[in-house]
Amino acid sequence: MTKRSGPTFFNCFNLRFNAAEKLSLFSTFDRDGSGTVSYDEFIRGVRGEMNDFRLEWVNKAFSVLDKDGSGVVTTAEMSQTYDVSANPAVQSGKVTPQQAIAQFMKHFDQNSDGQITREEFTENYEWVSASIDSDDYFELMMRNAWHIAGGEGWSANTSNLRVLVKHTRSPDEVVCVLNDLGLPRDPALRTMEVVKRLKSQGVMDIAKIEPLRLRRESGKREPSHTWFFNAIRPGFAADPSSRSCANRSRRSVHR
Repeated sequence: MTKRSGPTFFNCFNLRFNAAEKLSLFSTFDRDGSGTVSYDEFIRGVRGEMNDFRLEWVNKAFSVLDKDGSGVVTTAEMSQTYDVSANPAVQSGKVTPQQAIAQFMKHFDQNSDGQITREEFTENYEWVSASIDSDDYFELMMRNAWHIAGGEGWSANTSNLRVLVKHTRSPDEVVCVLNDLGLPRDPALRTMEVVKRLKSQGVMDIAKIEPLRLRRESGKREPSHTWFFNAIRPGFAADPSSRSCANRSRRSVHR
């Protein structure tokens, strides 16, 4: 919609405004000052800002990135969380891992200063939120994108790593790794780090851990609107059906 077509739009809905009111209303929707109102700008203008529930999830996700609690996410902090090894452009050699990190950060870094503030991070999700009807769906998207364990029903996390833990004195169990971002790529180092993180969750007497066979989960809708979603999460659910990253992080496996 442009300034010229605006009056026609208002007339379609039998809305009557004077010239000053039309200009003020148009300026409210035209957030980037381009002289046109895009679909996204219109939807955000109608929907308004995020509610407190969604804002809380955005803050939780920011805390996942902001390792030192400074209120700013640096390139180094993003590198600890965002694994670019699965990025097709990195795999093909089109971009380096460092370039992939920089490109990813540009989605949030509005002033291009090489770091992401909480305000910039929140502003990005204001646009994402405007296109999502359900709070539950928004929670699912945030949990799976940023690997935040927990949730109930269809909002339950399905992206966190699950492993089969073999104990020496108790039954085997499938355990959800609550903090699974930034794991080493080297298999040996990865195993050592997973064991370390499991112990920090209170999982003891670990004789051995085994990765679970992965399968695509068929009975659950997945958020499909975010440009970075598939890049930051595995997109797989563990087998056997261990949704226990939801209310419980562990479940026993009796032979």
